[in-house]
Amino acid sequence: MVEVKTVDELQKIINESGVVLLKVSASWCGPCKLVKEYVNEIEKERGDVTFVDVDVDECDEELVDELDVRGVPMIKVYKEGKETSSTVGLQTKSQLLERL
Repeated sequence: MVEVKTVDELQKIINESGVVLLKVSASWCGPCKLVKEYVNEIEKERGDVTFVDVDVDECDEELVDELDVRGVPMIKVYKEGKETSSTVGLQTKSQLLERL
């Protein structure tokens, strides 16, 4: 999983990767810890997906604004540079796989 802290870092990954699963979370967030476990499992299974992590407490505020973060955990999926899915709140592993 690639940790991203700036808009430029995120844009580069999105533009250079086919499918990107972006997880936005915070270390103090209980549901985020569950989603992190699911994402880590999926990362081991899906070599065709680039996994990106943003911690809202450790990244630039500009990135939080750009992603329009209204709550955590938040999952966004990008395909060929375009956002195809965005959800806020706890998601199961199967729900995350459906988004890919």
